[in-house]
Amino acid sequence: SLLSSSITQVNVIISATFVTLFRSPGSVNAFNMADTTWQMPYGIFAQGIGIAILPTLSAKYAVGDLKDYKDILNKGLKSILLLSIPSALGLVVLSEPIIKTIFQWSSEFHPEYVTLASSILMFFSVALITQSIVATMSRAFYAVNDTKSPLYVGASTILFNLAISYLFYRYTSLGVAGMALAYSITSTVNAIILVVMLNKKINGIYLKSFFVFFLKTLLASAVMGVSVLLLAFILDFDTASKLLQILYLIVTISAGAVIYFAAVCLLRVEEAVRIYET
Repeated sequence: SLLSSSITQVNVIISATFVTLFRSPGSVNAFNMADTTWQMPYGIFAQGIGIAILPTLSAKYAVGDLKDYKDILNKGLKSILLLSIPSALGLVVLSEPIIKTIFQWSSEFHPEYVTLASSILMFFSVALITQSIVATMSRAFYAVNDTKSPLYVGASTILFNLAISYLFYRYTSLGVAGMALAYSITSTVNAIILVVMLNKKINGIYLKSFFVFFLKTLLASAVMGVSVLLLAFILDFDTASKLLQILYLIVTISAGAVIYFAAVCLLRVEEAVRIYET
């Protein structure tokens, strides 16, 4: 379990190592800023909820209650993605304001760093979704006393990440952002393999219901993203005042959250409706 959970950071280290090969000013700092930013919501949502459901999953499987095990896993994964998917799209739409507000505190911080870090963050945002699935699926395997499968799959993705990072470095013009894209692709492959394996291992994990939920949540997030973009055109973020920058993020994120929640309720997403009714 410890080795499996460390694979995420190993892949980040691999990507960061390739970043140093570009030798462009500020590239390493920009990569680290983007990496830190996407891992904040990942740690809050995926890790927090994932840790909370593990004991219950283990208890249900231990007494042979496979139906409840599947139900809890399905609800836990949906709850995580209900928060992770709009967060990922928010990181894309507000990438530059987020980077500037969090990290630009002095005149020595060049504007080029903001642009570079925001482009990296947009590619990293995909990993917020897929890595959330990986974290949840790994705990689902731990609950059925299988710690080897996540480890073997994760170890194989290290080799995949090395290969695809080299290809992006050698044969594309994406630059440092390509390393974030390579990481996100690696995380996506990891997530797909784990889902397929667990689905086969326990004879189904309600994939049809999950895909319907995923599409509805993605649609609601798209509505939110367009709305936030329109709001961004109306509001002026081009200010040196840190207080106004923070206020801008609070207003746009709050508006996006309200629009997203309204959209998922209108689409009758079960988890959102349950929150609304309580």
